[in-house]
Amino acid sequence: MVAEDQEQGLPGLHAPHFLDCLRKWSDSLTMLRRWPRTIRWLLMSSTALGCFATLCAWRIVALSRPVSAHDLGRLLAINMVYWLLPAALAIPISLLTKSILRSAIDTWRAFLIHAFAAFIFSVIDATALMLIRWTVFQHGAPPTMTWWDYAQSYYFSNLDLFVMTYAVIVAFTLASENHRRALEAARFEAVLAEVRLKGLEARLEPHFLFNTLNAISALVYTEPASADRMISRLSNLLRLAFAPAQTSCVSLQQESDYLLMYLDIEQMRFSDRLSVRWEIQPDTLDAEVPRMLLQPLVENAIKHGLSQKNQPGTIEIAARREQNVLCLEIRDDGVGIQGRDDLRPRSSLAITRERLQSLYGEAYNLDLDSRSMGLTVRVTIPFRRVPRAADSPLVTGEAPA
Repeated sequence: MVAEDQEQGLPGLHAPHFLDCLRKWSDSLTMLRRWPRTIRWLLMSSTALGCFATLCAWRIVALSRPVSAHDLGRLLAINMVYWLLPAALAIPISLLTKSILRSAIDTWRAFLIHAFAAFIFSVIDATALMLIRWTVFQHGAPPTMTWWDYAQSYYFSNLDLFVMTYAVIVAFTLASENHRRALEAARFEAVLAEVRLKGLEARLEPHFLFNTLNAISALVYTEPASADRMISRLSNLLRLAFAPAQTSCVSLQQESDYLLMYLDIEQMRFSDRLSVRWEIQPDTLDAEVPRMLLQPLVENAIKHGLSQKNQPGTIEIAARREQNVLCLEIRDDGVGIQGRDDLRPRSSLAITRERLQSLYGEAYNLDLDSRSMGLTVRVTIPFRRVPRAADSPLVTGEAPA
């Protein structure tokens, strides 16, 4: 019967006890997971260091005499107190350090508070270590010394270690707090930059809409067919312009396709007075550019450059790579920079400069090159690739009619 029970595994009498042990271990692990991560880290690291110190002490003792299991238990007890007590005291020390940081008191007062706290920490640590040594090893002060003299001797012999331990806890707390504040500041700056960028984009997107609606209203009675085509093109343009954007940047291919739809509307508006030339190098089509970067620049060239003269005009859109830089140019042969109001602080050109500043910091350039006739707006940004979109017919040459 005993053999059958042994073959079946745990007898019914012992199974509940084994399951109770497993349940207690499971409950302990569950409680440990609910503790803050810092406390768990302190507990686990201190326990590991205590075990490591016990093995070192056991080896040292074993070199001089045989070590029994009882000796190993005593070494484990004293080393666990040696490591776990500072870990437990690290929590109030850390809270005190954070409180001093939040209160923003002067340096001398903070130093005095830490000095007093370090004294309390050293007294508690020394007292606990002396008590555990007396409890485990059953010996106290030597016959030639009183307990008070022995306590002072032990305290001052280890005072440097106590102060160093306290200083390490404070330094680690300060470092972690500074790191946390730096991460929060970085996240705040990122959110602020994103909000600012979205605000700039929101100010750009309705700009061309109002101009296009004005052009349509001018053609409704004189050229109804052209107005109807412009409304159809505007519908497609708005569907793309106001689609929810997952990112503030797109490929130059997508930006060119979007610009082509806008220029199609403008060419119907100006008829034969507007010509467009594209000089986009094929290896730049998958380059990353800010969304709606080119359209405001082209709109400025048409509105403030070409529309101010009576003769036909030409817009040239160029893109080329110069080592690690993407160079974009919008050239017109209009009236030049004289008398243009698109350079004022709140213009779309100024907003474009702010967007580039938000996205690239100092790693961009936006230059104006005024010639005898016309103006060139040159934008240089870091060259970055994105997954290539569908091939575009716009590489070099005249825009399709």
